Amino acid sequence: MGAGIGGLSASIALRGQGFGVTILEIQPDLHSSVYGVGIIQPVNALRALDAIGCADECLRQGYASKGWARLLNVGGDLLHDIPGATIPGFPCMNGIARPKLHKILTDRVIETGVTIEYGATISDLRDEGDHVDVTCGDGSRRTADLVVGADGVRSVVRRFVLPDGLEPRYNGQSAFRVNIPREPEIDQIVLQAGPTGAVAPRPDCAARRRGALGHPAPGPGRRPGHRGRRGPGGRTRGRRRGGRRAHPVRGAALRAL
Repeated sequence: MGAGIGGLSASIALRGQGFGVTILEIQPDLHSSVYGVGIIQPVNALRALDAIGCADECLRQGYASKGWARLLNVGGDLLHDIPGATIPGFPCMNGIARPKLHKILTDRVIETGVTIEYGATISDLRDEGDHVDVTCGDGSRRTADLVVGADGVRSVVRRFVLPDGLEPRYNGQSAFRVNIPREPEIDQIVLQAGPTGAVAPRPDCAARRRGALGHPAPGPGRRPGHRGRRGPGGRTRGRRRGGRRAHPVRGAALRAL
């Protein structure tokens, strides 16, 4: 169940082991089932994508970073470089737009012979020991050796395999995402602390690289929309630290909120 990243990847892997696979996806088509703007693929994710034949295309369409992140303080001073983990043959991280990743995985699914049924869901699952009886939302029935629930945070499958009452709960954090042109210094994640939150521009795709702005949800003493201090020209202030100039986040990125 589910034609997101997890469902598509699992289907490719299962098909590679000789299983016949059918994906049921509640959304009506490929494009409507994609959520989000961009996604970071660390080196272990790239290794997993390589195992299902998708890593090369992700690297071709994405942006491979030579480092993981730079950490700046609120004034733009460089605090730490974060090199990231390494695995021979892969960059430490790749950034890619979610629609591009979704298309790569879907194309690979179709190439391997997996069937995707859009606009489909389930109403009942019954584990019969050696198989699972599946009742679909349209009333039709089918039998499967295995049902994989990869249908998201509001999973329908979850209610049939886990105890009642287990539902996701909002933890008070939110991320605001906005597309901005990639500045030359945004060649990896840049984490900059703010008075009431954090800013994390990152290169999430190659053709039109993207930035992400993340802030905790407003709480006591927090003012929604507060963006911290900016220096002349609308840039956050950057200073030299240890003889090195930090690359502060551009004011235009902050003002985009």
